[in-house]
Amino acid sequence: MPREKRAGICRICGIERELTYEHVPPRCAFNDERAEMYSLEQWVVLQSGGPKRYRDQQRGSGYVTLCADCNNRRGGAWNVGEFCKWTKMGRGLIRRFPEGQTVESATFRTHSLKPLPFAKQIVSMILALNLPEFGDVYPALREFVLDRDRTGLPPDHRLYLSLCDLDFARWVGRYDFIGVTHPGNVETVVASQVLLPVHVRRRHRRARQARRPH
Repeated sequence: MPREKRAGICRICGIERELTYEHVPPRCAFNDERAEMYSLEQWVVLQSGGPKRYRDQQRGSGYVTLCADCNNRRGGAWNVGEFCKWTKMGRGLIRRFPEGQTVESATFRTHSLKPLPFAKQIVSMILALNLPEFGDVYPALREFVLDRDRTGLPPDHRLYLSLCDLDFARWVGRYDFIGVTHPGNVETVVASQVLLPVHVRRRHRRARQARRPH
């Protein structure tokens, strides 16, 4: 299949270029098969007992939103390998979840894992699934990805990771909700989310899938 391309503004560098197809998440993170992609509204309808409506992508979930340089170098060469190590580590943890029970916390060793490229790949995916204006409004996210050695995000930016043994995925760009901060202040929170199903085998049979939001 020829690679899909079109002209537009790259979500990471913000420059108008020829854009290429970006797998979100990367193919090596269990995203090399057919994907059912739900918008936030479609997921809410589904959870409320409504009809199942989604976008079907045969070669895995993704978007034509990044230029070749950001896709291949800033994504693939810099960060994807480490991101996939974390993904496989998460699948190993999920395999040990007791079936039918809620796991409140999980402990794992990170001595062989590198948090920085893992975090940069998450931010790259968030930028890829949003409109170009998202990077304009939050330039710190772009700067974090464009500079390979840059560490840390501004204090008002957060990345959250959870492991869930569920049977659906969701890729959502910007959405706003009312949240309560640690000091108890009520404010509007801007968020993006990637929930990834990972096929897990338990006791020699296929178990339910897992998801990871970012």
